[in-house]
Amino acid sequence: MLDNFAKRFSHALDLNSIPRKGKGRQRIVAEMFGVSQKGASKWLEGSSLPTIERLQEISLQLKVHLEWLLIGSGPVEPGSSIAGAEVVKKIPLIAWEGVASWVSKTNKEREGLALNFVMSDLNSGPDTYALKVQEEDDSMAPRYCPGDVIIVDPDIPPVHKSIIIIQWKESKAMAFAQYLENGPEKYISQNNKTYDPVKFTADNEPYIYYGRARQVIIKTL
Repeated sequence: MLDNFAKRFSHALDLNSIPRKGKGRQRIVAEMFGVSQKGASKWLEGSSLPTIERLQEISLQLKVHLEWLLIGSGPVEPGSSIAGAEVVKKIPLIAWEGVASWVSKTNKEREGLALNFVMSDLNSGPDTYALKVQEEDDSMAPRYCPGDVIIVDPDIPPVHKSIIIIQWKESKAMAFAQYLENGPEKYISQNNKTYDPVKFTADNEPYIYYGRARQVIIKTL
């Protein structure tokens, strides 16, 4: 549970553009929440869990849902509403190579594309699908690991800090990345810093967009 909390906490910090580990993250977390750097380090490393009162403060400051932060349930996205969520429903889990077909086809034509189903209470559109992070995909490591499940809605556009599913036009490779805006400048950034951010313009997008991640279900260890 502690390791999974550390992943979610780090993801929430990423969404709020808090510098990464080694670039002042521990110090900033300590200052944000009034704890020692040693205490902040324990949260970040997954060796200690904040109190429920502190978790409530963290969820408010980082604009993520408390339930997601604590146990990984419900939507994470800032501004989404648990109160508006539908009853638990089945989301089709598809292969990465099936994403383009899923997005372009009608419900009837999608028959056979679902490998399995995952359960979610997310209030999402009818074209929503799920993907599993694969062993060979290190683009968002170490934040997301093989076995984690991404629930994606292809019918909503990306906004600053969205986690999105794309296909690079040149290489045809699928990717799980973060969409960033800085004024007129736009970037695709992958959590694994061995990959450089890709800068582009609205008139020259180097990728095909296949949806925005609405929920990430962290694999239980």
